[in-house]
Amino acid sequence: PITTTSFSGSINSVAINDLGEGLIGWSNGQAAFVSYGQSSPTAILTDPQLVDITSVAINAGGEGLVGGIFSPMMPQSGYAAFVSFGNTTLNPINLGSITSNLIRSVAINDLGQGLIVGDNGYAAFVEPSSSSAQLIGLGTTNQLLSAAINNFGQGLIGGDRFAAFVDINAPHLPPLLISLPVRMII
Repeated sequence: PITTTSFSGSINSVAINDLGEGLIGWSNGQAAFVSYGQSSPTAILTDPQLVDITSVAINAGGEGLVGGIFSPMMPQSGYAAFVSFGNTTLNPINLGSITSNLIRSVAINDLGQGLIVGDNGYAAFVEPSSSSAQLIGLGTTNQLLSAAINNFGQGLIGGDRFAAFVDINAPHLPPLLISLPVRMII
């Protein structure tokens, strides 16, 4: 087992790549790297005002993405940052005019391109060469709960009665909405 006694709170999210490099996010804003077979995680220096890491992702090259809640003052706001395996410093991402107080899911592909989703229909692409998010106009205020992105930059997002395909290479095109079946109770 992994020794987490120097960390407190619940683990919200974990991710591992094919090299056995893992990333862990805690409910109290802590994050750590761990290698397969290693029993002690390496802490990542997080901002003391980062109150919750809700989602983590790591790609084949050890590039990671974390998302959660930041609370410099009330109201709380969404937070996301890049991190590299073995580097103990987070690189915060400017999420733009975020209306979400919670980032619910992050995803990263092997090129380092990321997809971030949260409350109030918040969705954005991020590139490793930029510290700013590129907002995706979805036309929804639904809660978005999950994100995935492949190595071609094609993403899939889903949430409360909403799903859509998006493409980092064609951000000017509207997302391709997926028609969800209505669940019938008999």
